[in-house]
Amino acid sequence: VSKAVTARAVCALAARGEMPLDTAVTDLLAWPTPPAWLRQHPFTVRQLLNHTSGLTDAAGYLVEPGDDLLQFLNANDKAVSGRQPGSYFTYANLNYVLLGHVMETVTHRRFDHILRDEVLLPAGIAGGSRGDVDCVRRCCRACRPMVKTRQPDRDVAGHNYGGLCLCM
Repeated sequence: VSKAVTARAVCALAARGEMPLDTAVTDLLAWPTPPAWLRQHPFTVRQLLNHTSGLTDAAGYLVEPGDDLLQFLNANDKAVSGRQPGSYFTYANLNYVLLGHVMETVTHRRFDHILRDEVLLPAGIAGGSRGDVDCVRRCCRACRPMVKTRQPDRDVAGHNYGGLCLCM
């Protein structure tokens, strides 16, 4: 469900011209020095959406809140398949991790707020979580305290996560 919701949010932003699908990701990010492989083989938002960016999950894809995605990508050459972007389909969760970062960069809003505002609330979904033990084990670091205490967690800046568990 999370990839479908993310893709819907990207399409909403694209429809308003905030995140054009055929724009190179390097043009949308405010990174001072993107990884060399990304400068040599830039890929587009559309290629992230349809898993043809050339990224893989070989180096992992879990980037915790507060961790630096650029540092993760610079340190992990295995994140790249070596295939030319657009030439080959390789399912990789890292595509959607990067899409979330691009959405936050272009909108200046947090990922969970983007999904809430662009997809969930317009669909009449005000929130949700299962709250059982299996959910707590699977839940991301941001949502785990909320599920245990029934109170939303706060990010490092003290912002409320909004009570939405978006990782299920």
